[in-house]
Amino acid sequence: MFRRFGRPRSWPIPLPVLALGLVLVVGVVLEAVHEIRVHPGSSPAGPFFDDWLHDFLILTSAAVCAAGALRHTRDGRAWMCIAAALLCIGLAEITWDVLYAHVDAADIPYPDLADVFDLASYPLFLAGLVLIIRTRVPKIELHRWLDGIVIVLVVAAPMVALVLDPILRSAPPDILGQIVTLAYPFGDLVLLGTLLGALPMMSWRVDASWLLLGVGLICLTVGDAAYAAAALDDAYHNGPFDFLWSAGTVAIAWAAWFPNAETQPPSEVYGGARSSSPSAPSSSPSAPRCSPSSSRCRRRNGCSRWPSS
Repeated sequence: MFRRFGRPRSWPIPLPVLALGLVLVVGVVLEAVHEIRVHPGSSPAGPFFDDWLHDFLILTSAAVCAAGALRHTRDGRAWMCIAAALLCIGLAEITWDVLYAHVDAADIPYPDLADVFDLASYPLFLAGLVLIIRTRVPKIELHRWLDGIVIVLVVAAPMVALVLDPILRSAPPDILGQIVTLAYPFGDLVLLGTLLGALPMMSWRVDASWLLLGVGLICLTVGDAAYAAAALDDAYHNGPFDFLWSAGTVAIAWAAWFPNAETQPPSEVYGGARSSSPSAPSSSPSAPRCSPSSSRCRRRNGCSRWPSS
């Protein structure tokens, strides 16, 4: 069932996974329609949509992402980190539903146990992004570094003005509360900056996996920003935008099931006259000889065996 992405275009998604993905998408749509039309907590069906369905979508997305990680040969650890981040988000939602959903807002400590799981997702997301970028960008040129820094600054400027400043003004007076309050938008800023800043390093080549990963992170960021802007007492876990978290986790889970750059056919053709040099001519244009110590040469020219001496 879990075939590894080993050859170009050899990545069929199993039918059960496709069916489960369709169920997750339908669940996100139902949750979104319910939360937009009916304010959470004001409908008899609220617990089903706000608690059971919401938590099911996030936890199932974490499992789907972990299963998709098993199909990758080089990015498996990266997607496992991302799956662990999704699991942390799901555990945070369950913790809130069990411990604080039916408690008066004045009696809820801040930060609470759910914040621990939520904040733990940020370093896991970042680790997954960095590992994916390392496999796709073996060498980074200086001008691509500069392009990435410019993009990060462009993203950071409006977030600081529109999100960080209002949150800081409404943050609790204690130091720990202020740190936790600022940690959410700061973590979102770091993830978005890493996601967008890596585009120049990858020569602006965006595949389906990276696109879905970006859509998922943007949904999570917009959800955090929407709650921060609403400034509701119980907004962060009982607001009308929970479906953005569900949509983000589902999109990220789907990203793990699409092939990335490691499975795409090479954009350049190596071998023949282009790979040969005057100092080391090949014995045959169609079958170049490679040095036993040159793994890059063998990989580029498609050599599957050691050359005979």
